[in-house]
Amino acid sequence: MTTSHIPELFAGAASLTRYMRQIIEKTDRNSVNDMRAALDAIHEHLAVVGGSVALLADAMGCSEEMQRLMKESADRMLVLAANGGLEGRA
Repeated sequence: MTTSHIPELFAGAASLTRYMRQIIEKTDRNSVNDMRAALDAIHEHLAVVGGSVALLADAMGCSEEMQRLMKESADRMLVLAANGGLEGRA
């Protein structure tokens, strides 16, 4: 991959993200079929965006750092989820 492809990957990721927001805004939340279709579309678009970001990180030489940061973030989310029901009283 050359650096000339990096703007194309950024544009693709940004466009797909914008498109996913439009899908959400147009979805009838009272319709199970609409919700299912929207979730299916978003699921596929997120896979494409994730792949684009991974290619960008690799092209920019920061793939390992990105993976480390993603793991740290996932670990924090697990801790937050595990402590979600706690009231915080001593």
